Amino acid sequence: MLLFWSILTVCCFVATSLPSETSKFDFVMKELDSLRHDFQVKYERLEAENTNLKRELASVKSKRLLLGNTNAGSETTIGFYARRRQNGVLGVQQTIEFDHVHENHGNGYDPRHGHFIAPISGLYEFSTTILAGSDNGIHCEMVKNVGYSVEIVNGESSEISKVDFIMKELGTLRHDFNDLHSKYENLEAENMNLKRELDSAKNKRQLSEAIGFYARRKPSGTLGAQQTIEFEHVHENHGNGYDSLQGHFTAPVSGLYQFSTTIYSMDNYGVHCEMVKNGQNLGQLLAPVPGYASSTLNVVIYLSVGDQVWVRHLGSASEHLNANDYSSFSGFLISL
Repeated sequence: MLLFWSILTVCCFVATSLPSETSKFDFVMKELDSLRHDFQVKYERLEAENTNLKRELASVKSKRLLLGNTNAGSETTIGFYARRRQNGVLGVQQTIEFDHVHENHGNGYDPRHGHFIAPISGLYEFSTTILAGSDNGIHCEMVKNVGYSVEIVNGESSEISKVDFIMKELGTLRHDFNDLHSKYENLEAENMNLKRELDSAKNKRQLSEAIGFYARRKPSGTLGAQQTIEFEHVHENHGNGYDSLQGHFTAPVSGLYQFSTTIYSMDNYGVHCEMVKNGQNLGQLLAPVPGYASSTLNVVIYLSVGDQVWVRHLGSASEHLNANDYSSFSGFLISL
């Protein structure tokens, strides 16, 4: 701090005793710019270190299970799944509210406005499915932070002497240095805390067994009413939660899961299916006539140990599923 203020004091002395010659004026301005640049570089390096520490800490936290706290992590689980009940005409750039909320961990989703607001910084995945009317198409988009802020500042310039200009620059420089020095000290303290927290998280980390599966269906054919669809061609089954003989996934641990299924219809046929949790509907998907069409459903849902999720036929017994590895079912644990 003493060295910092001594630099400013010397600068002020040089400025007040400066002759008006252009060469000396340019020299002082160059020195001022050099001082500002050097301090800015130091601050940016510290800021980059701060960003890397936060990223590394978030990565460690996202992978760990704290010892003795495996049922409920100290971090807040964030995830939501909502559906829309009402059909109707959409206005220009109308926000679509999905008012039927199944899960809303972390309370980030607002069904009244249809917005998800991130409660913490991090990497997120979002998915949406829309189904058009029989005679109409529909065009939608997913957006982030729609809104723009424009600031216009008008000002007038005036002729000032070179010495007055330098004094004004010194005042600005003093303010900039004070501001940067305050931010620098705050970042140093924050980085120290982040390093301690990162070391603590690494020391206490216990990586859990990965839980997730991905399976496809090989045989095509006619589906019976409410027939469970077995996806018997299993590619991955970490944690052994998926039973290819029954077509059911059984949660080995409680937590927030994501599931996805894709169905593919035969020529001249449509197919209508649903995903269920313990027999209760989570969402529907329709691959319509004239066939060779696909439909995908993504669901985020909290499961307790022993809860089951599967895909079953929802239409009449005359519908046909085109499998041949086109239709699939997958899921994975997001967070405990």
